[in-house]
Amino acid sequence: MLHHPNARTCWPKVRLDQAEMQTVFVIETDLALLPDDPAYDHEAFSTFVEAIRAYLADHPSYDRAEVIPIRGWGKSSPNGHAPLAARHARRSRAGA
Repeated sequence: MLHHPNARTCWPKVRLDQAEMQTVFVIETDLALLPDDPAYDHEAFSTFVEAIRAYLADHPSYDRAEVIPIRGWGKSSPNGHAPLAARHARRSRAGA
């Protein structure tokens, strides 16, 4: 497990095609990943990337890392709906 405040969950996955196989370390994060996102924090993301690279250097069984956003994280989703966590919270309150 990558120990970093913005690494929420991690797991291995294998990618393969007819010629090669790679072991990928997948990391879910609460950070905005793209500079055009209003929540993007260049310094925080750069520090996160450095931590991931150090982790890969210490764990040579991984060929690469893949960083993905936490599902439902943030204020709104690209389709304009509330994030999954917010929709679930509303449903929970409505049923209470």
